Amino acid sequence: MTQTSKVRVRLIFSAARGAGFTLIELLITVVVLATLAAIALPSLATLVKNNRLESVLGEVQYGFTYARSEAVTRRQQITVCATENGTSCSTGDPPAWQAGALIFIDNPPIGTVDTGDTILKYIGFDASGLKIANSATPPSFFSFTPTGNATSTGSLTFCDTRSGPYGRQLQVFVAGRTESSKGFTCPGVP
Repeated sequence: MTQTSKVRVRLIFSAARGAGFTLIELLITVVVLATLAAIALPSLATLVKNNRLESVLGEVQYGFTYARSEAVTRRQQITVCATENGTSCSTGDPPAWQAGALIFIDNPPIGTVDTGDTILKYIGFDASGLKIANSATPPSFFSFTPTGNATSTGSLTFCDTRSGPYGRQLQVFVAGRTESSKGFTCPGVP
């Protein structure tokens, strides 16, 4: 083997050695990535829980806005009630808003789905692990008149398993307007 071919062989091997990572470099990279993941995961879990609360609140608020709009458009009383099955209003105390909301044209008697009523929309959502408490009077439904006013006012408070100021609230005013806000203290849902 000549002197030039020995130099070429050394250059090839030294270039091959410099192209990879050492075990120490790989371990440091893994430790840095694990540390970053440990810092980011709790924030990600909070973000997911907050988005879930906002999503369910948004669906319910959409239902109320739709009901008010239909009451004015159809010139009929429209009611939004808690439902467990999508065909009748929840009769439990408190009503099961976690399962969904039913929107229907409500002929007397008000607040129940009977033979003269027409179901317009069922909004089902998975709110397992959430508690939706209400302060409405009566507590099981909200109705909108043909002028768009609400005959039942109050609020729905949305909480998850966390305790503290993580709750969201949807308020229904006499004028039929809804408003959502956050920062309500929740006891936590087991």
